[in-house]
Amino acid sequence: MKKKNYFIGSSLLFLLVVGTLYFILREQSFSDMYSVITKANPLYLGLGIISMLVFIFFEGYCIKVVMDSLGRRITLIDSYKYAFIGFFFSAITPGASGGQPAQVYYMKKDGHEITLSTLVLLIALAFYQIVMLVLGSILILSRYSLVVGQVEGYKMFFVYGVIFNIAMVIFLLYMIFAKNVASSIINNFIRFLGKVRIIKNVEKMIDKIERLMEQYKQGATHIRTNPIIFLKLFILTIFQFAASWSVPYFVYRSLGLNGTKYLDIVSMQAVLDISVASLPLPGGTGAAENGFIQLFSDLFGPNMVIPGMMLSRGISFYSLLIISGVIIVFSFKRKKSFF
Repeated sequence: MKKKNYFIGSSLLFLLVVGTLYFILREQSFSDMYSVITKANPLYLGLGIISMLVFIFFEGYCIKVVMDSLGRRITLIDSYKYAFIGFFFSAITPGASGGQPAQVYYMKKDGHEITLSTLVLLIALAFYQIVMLVLGSILILSRYSLVVGQVEGYKMFFVYGVIFNIAMVIFLLYMIFAKNVASSIINNFIRFLGKVRIIKNVEKMIDKIERLMEQYKQGATHIRTNPIIFLKLFILTIFQFAASWSVPYFVYRSLGLNGTKYLDIVSMQAVLDISVASLPLPGGTGAAENGFIQLFSDLFGPNMVIPGMMLSRGISFYSLLIISGVIIVFSFKRKKSFF
């Protein structure tokens, strides 16, 4: 693992958090905000935290489903650990780019082949993107008039998010289903590294990669010929998003607010997720906080939207980041699973 890169990512995330909070809170009354947050109903806040743990559970279970189908059975606890690892490193790297490489690294430490781990995570990521777009589109269309009214001024981010995620889905499915595409991409990349003199013996490296890729191809063929796996992943990922997108609703209720329907709030969270998930910012920090304030201002009200944002992001991102970090520290210290 390139510790220096992750240190830089963590530092960038910290600076973004500090800068974002200063920008948002500089004109707010800290005493009033503290009073609102401390009076929030702990029952609903607890339900929000449970929702995020359920989100992680289904993330891990998707990994387990694919691994098991390939004959590499893993425990539920290990799958849960890999999900936490993915969340943490996605959070501290721009565009969530570090999540999957970190998962492959820790799966390799547990004895799983890099090629199969890569295939499993590509499939899980593809379904994550697909369900986010499909489920998000259904929710947005079902609350079209509300969304159109709220998304004004945020259209650029939303359109970018939709286009980027569609392109990502096409790329991932192509990598999984198109024969020899992954090998071709990797081989061309190795030849490029050879030209810039990063790799000396290009042909030897390509030969080694080809032997490894044979296992990847066998796994991809197995997945393609077992569509029941896709159905399982689709359903599991729906539950995953249902859990995470429910957090703002529980925060809304914790603040003593009522009157806005559950699906209204979930639909706005879908817009927010689609818009900021792929931005080149660690954890979408800055864009997610400002987006929440803009999209939820009418639903929460001007006096409650900033406390609502603080609690929602605190539950769905920062608290889970801390939990994930603790799990990774113990996992790193013990070669076997922390659990």
